[in-house]
Amino acid sequence: MKSRLVLAKVEDLPTMKSLFEASIRQTCSQDYSPEEIEAWLLSLKNTQRWEELIQHQIVWLALVDTQLAGFCSLKDGNYLDFLYVSPHHQGLGIAKQLVAIAIEEARKKGHSKISSDISITARPFMEAQGWKQIRRNENPRADQILINYHMELEL
Repeated sequence: MKSRLVLAKVEDLPTMKSLFEASIRQTCSQDYSPEEIEAWLLSLKNTQRWEELIQHQIVWLALVDTQLAGFCSLKDGNYLDFLYVSPHHQGLGIAKQLVAIAIEEARKKGHSKISSDISITARPFMEAQGWKQIRRNENPRADQILINYHMELEL
């Protein structure tokens, strides 16, 4: 399914945060414990981080009709910071479309590779797109250790 991509604005943050929460709670629940998910979701309270996301990164929203289906962001021209798809839009090509626009932008900016820190859940998807694991990360959050993977794609 092809979605329409638009740039995010500050007023999109509440909807983005809802999608972020739903995606983590529903999509990641097979790979992360309930305690890990709650620790991950503490980042919703970091208002400054979310405002800086819009102010300092390129953030694309994927819309299906008028509904937010997913979003991603590109930090510093070659770091895929956020990539989340609504649980209701999984498997429809939304993530592929979002990653593709981030890659296109990184190429336009003259970068030879793009990197990201990818959840356990998203790792198989990213590997299928040609991304390579560089290292396993252990991220302390609250009283939990969240595992993700630093991955790169040569452009």
